[in-house]
Amino acid sequence: DAMDFKGKKGYCIGDPIDGKFFILQTTDKGNHWSMMNNTPLADSGEACFASSGSNIAIIKKGFVFVSGGLHSHLYKYDGKVFTKDTTNFSTGRATSGANAIYVDRKKYYIVGGDFTTVKDTNNTFYYSTNNGKSFTKMNWIGYQSSITKTKHKNYIACGTNGVFYNAGDLRKWKCISPLSFHVVKKAKHGNAIYFAGSRGKIGKL
Repeated sequence: DAMDFKGKKGYCIGDPIDGKFFILQTTDKGNHWSMMNNTPLADSGEACFASSGSNIAIIKKGFVFVSGGLHSHLYKYDGKVFTKDTTNFSTGRATSGANAIYVDRKKYYIVGGDFTTVKDTNNTFYYSTNNGKSFTKMNWIGYQSSITKTKHKNYIACGTNGVFYNAGDLRKWKCISPLSFHVVKKAKHGNAIYFAGSRGKIGKL
């Protein structure tokens, strides 16, 4: 469903197998992979959404990932054990829940919603300022599947209902394009922001 890298270390996550989340790890830039054996159990109807490829993020020690489906949670791996946040990001439907997570130091941003009702603003945006220990829920612009930070410390999110820009106030998002995209990422160098959507659609800002 998704992967993330930092230096030589990387993680790749997939849907649960035999009830446990499937996670691979590498320490040599992906040349060799090994399966993690102590991954957490998923709730009934809980899995991961693959549309944005960004539901996992490496942190200072370990990584975090979010799930979706009938149940939707944040999981944190501290390098030794997994912990599960009690917040449920799902509305109780298989098509709802957290789709992506973006980590900016102590700040966690989670976007999602129900991809069958893209205008529904319920359970679409959560943020934390304390390393995911607690979350603030905001009903904002409808279903979004990916979020990233720009070079100028603002945020851009995208989904099937358009591209939205935030200039610092998380209560105010401006639609800058009605085009549908599934994932948004900032280029590693420079100012460019790239988008990808269905049927090979690619955008650049």
